[in-house]
Amino acid sequence: MFFKVSKDPEATRRRADIACWVTFIFWCGFLILNSAWEFFFGGPLMYNSLILLWSGLIVFAITGFSVAIYDKSKQK
Repeated sequence: MFFKVSKDPEATRRRADIACWVTFIFWCGFLILNSAWEFFFGGPLMYNSLILLWSGLIVFAITGFSVAIYDKSKQK
């Protein structure tokens, strides 16, 4: 995604920016939910941070792919 040469580098940057923001919002939402869960129920919702990391990377990839498909359908 980041290392291949594209015909429109501005569109590639826009897709990456959107994917970063969506991932950031996902992580913020999950961490707020996890904090509230721990406050009310005495234990965290998820103990493993690696799962949170991988789920964020998956959200990033899916968002980047979805925006690329949306841009291609918009150009037609």
